Amino acid sequence: MSIVTIFANKLYAVHYEGADTNELMRLLDLWQDTQYVFDFVTEHEGDLRNFETVDSVVQEIQKSADEIEDILLEENVANLDEWFKPLDNLQYHEGILAKQKGRETYLRIYALKIEPNCYVVTGGAIKLTQKMEDREHTSEELRKLNISRQYLQNNGVFDIDSFTEYLEE
Repeated sequence: MSIVTIFANKLYAVHYEGADTNELMRLLDLWQDTQYVFDFVTEHEGDLRNFETVDSVVQEIQKSADEIEDILLEENVANLDEWFKPLDNLQYHEGILAKQKGRETYLRIYALKIEPNCYVVTGGAIKLTQKMEDREHTSEELRKLNISRQYLQNNGVFDIDSFTEYLEE
């Protein structure tokens, strides 16, 4: 596992060993692949609400992927804290390396908050169910979030200074 810079001092992403690219780029590529999204939604059609169709959800996912790309890949992104929110909707206090999510309709980007306006993307998912534990693919993203958090803790990361030292090693 390594951490790559998307925008220095603001946005980073995990690059898992054996992966072709970092998590943010992997997700954006997948979500903009019409065939992948269609196959995914068709496979999970039972999770759609009564009024939703496969085609409408596919279109919404691809629109949301474009919006996420615009939000996260603009160098002048003003405030990531406005987009990322606590993973747990009932969380009121953020701890060290707090688990966060950014969302656009069905899409989630999962990240660890290093400090205000500084995040490490650990993964993401198309989320059609209420809880992450409800489906294997979202449970896997929760596992990756926890593994990445533990990895950073094991490497002495607990704030921006220790994170910067880690990156310089």
